[in-house]
Amino acid sequence: MVDWKRLLEEDARERRNGEDDEDWRQEAADSLCELYYETYRVQKGRGKRLDLRPGSDYRRFLDSHMKPLGRYGVWEALFPNRIAATSAQAIDEALHLLADTKLVDRVYSGDIVTVTKIVSNIQKKRGKYLELDGRAAEGEEGEEIATSPDDIDAEDEELDLIEEEE
Repeated sequence: MVDWKRLLEEDARERRNGEDDEDWRQEAADSLCELYYETYRVQKGRGKRLDLRPGSDYRRFLDSHMKPLGRYGVWEALFPNRIAATSAQAIDEALHLLADTKLVDRVYSGDIVTVTKIVSNIQKKRGKYLELDGRAAEGEEGEEIATSPDDIDAEDEELDLIEEEE
């Protein structure tokens, strides 16, 4: 039987101690590559099963199209933290970002200026996962943005107006 409480405690302890390695990001990137390739194969009407053997079409696709993404910081932008790498919604969003921006094709064709612009926009968009990880976002004037209802100042004029309307 799996002792989930003990496993969660060990995971939290590892995160606090800084022993967190980057394997989780690579696992998420590998999963995203498989999903992207499967989507490509379905569109082409080819077989449903991935061939993971060395020299296979999938391995050549990884080497030619997906590995170059790491040079431009795409994986760090798509998966800024562990939450973004383990959440199904976040991985689905990352898949759509890759497909909608045609980022893989742009890296393959060498359109580096557009790639760097897209990566910086992805970093801004994926910033919400940094807030979920417990890091507070900075406001325009350097003040912290409230991330929970308890953090909101009750003396704010806008909140007072809302309470008066009720």
